[in-house]
Amino acid sequence: MKFVDLFAGIGGFHEAIKNIIPEAECVFASENDKMAAKTYEKNFNIDPTNDITQQDISKIPDHNLVMAGFPCQPFSKNGKYYNTNRRTVGKDETRDQLYTYLIKLLKVKQPEMFLFENVKGLAKMKTQDGEFYFDIIVSDLKNAGYNVYTRILDSADYGLPQQRKRIYFVGFRKDIKLSEEFNFPSVIGRKSAVQDILESNVNDKYLLENLWKNRKNVKLPGMRLEALAKEFATRNDHPTMVTRRITPLAIVKGDTPSGAPRQQDKLYSKLGISPTIATFSTPSFDSNQGWRTLTPRECARLQGFPNSFILPKLDSVAYKQIGNAVSVTVAALILKNMIAAYIARKITINNLIFP
Repeated sequence: MKFVDLFAGIGGFHEAIKNIIPEAECVFASENDKMAAKTYEKNFNIDPTNDITQQDISKIPDHNLVMAGFPCQPFSKNGKYYNTNRRTVGKDETRDQLYTYLIKLLKVKQPEMFLFENVKGLAKMKTQDGEFYFDIIVSDLKNAGYNVYTRILDSADYGLPQQRKRIYFVGFRKDIKLSEEFNFPSVIGRKSAVQDILESNVNDKYLLENLWKNRKNVKLPGMRLEALAKEFATRNDHPTMVTRRITPLAIVKGDTPSGAPRQQDKLYSKLGISPTIATFSTPSFDSNQGWRTLTPRECARLQGFPNSFILPKLDSVAYKQIGNAVSVTVAALILKNMIAAYIARKITINNLIFP
C-alpha cells in the first residue's frame, strides 16, 4: 500500500493509516506550513515542505491511496466569509480553490482510492452564484473517475471525548468493482469523558487563576466561580456522574468591552465531552488542581494521537497544529473499512469478473 498525504498538517492521516497498515509507504507528502511540516518530519522522518500548487503532479510517484484534509477556513464558522457573507464564498477567495489540485492529481495519477476531510459547514456553503460547494466538489470527484461516498461523522461517536463534526469524502476508482458497497464505520458510542484524557499535576501556568490574573473583575476562588460567573440555568452544580455530552458549568464575563463572553470564557465539566477544539484556544475544565485549560498533550489525546507523538514545545504552535488536524481515530476506522472493501474487490481478467 503506497499513499500520498496532501495538505498533510502534522500527519493525522499518516498516523491513521499506520494504525491500519504499519508497512504502508508514504511516497509523497505536501504541507505548506513550515512549522507543521517540522512536526510531521519529527514524527515520520519525511519532510513534506512544499507547495502543491507548484508541483508537477505527473512526477508524483504512483500510489494506491491519496489522503487530504484540504484547507477549510472558508467553510468554517471561524472563516471570514461564514460571518460576513451569509454563508457564501466570494470569488476573490483563493484558499477554497486548493481542492482543485486534488482533482488534478486524481485525473493524472488515478489512484485506486481517496479519503478527504473538511468541516461540516462545507455542506451548506454556497458560491455567489448560489451553487453549493459540496455539490461542485462531489461532481468534480465523479468526473475525475470515481464513485464517491460522503458522510458527516462526529468524533464523539467514535470513542473520543470531543464533539468534532467533519464531512468525509471516500472515493474508489470507477473500474474497481467492490464485492460489497462501501459503508462508513458504525457508531461506537460515547464511551469516554474528558476526565479520561487529563494529565495529572500539570504546570500551574495552565490554571485560570494564573492565565486570567490580569483580567478585570474576574475572581476564581478554588473550584467554584463567584463574582461575575453566571451559572447555567439548567445546571447549578457540578454533575456527579459522567454525562458524555458537552456539559457547561459557567460563563465568565467582565473582560470584553461589551461584557459578553467569548467561546473561551465558557467553563465545562470534565465529566462531559469537550467542544470542538480550535486552533486559537482550548476549552477550560474543572480538575483536581482547579479550573484550567487543557494542555497540548490533552488536546492531542482528544484527537486520537498517541502519547508518543512528538508535539512542538511552544504551546501556541501546538494548539494551532492540533486544532487543524484530523481526528486520527475516526480516520483510522474509515480507512479500515476502505482497505477491507478494496481487498475484497472483484478483479477483472480478460473481461471476466472474479470475486
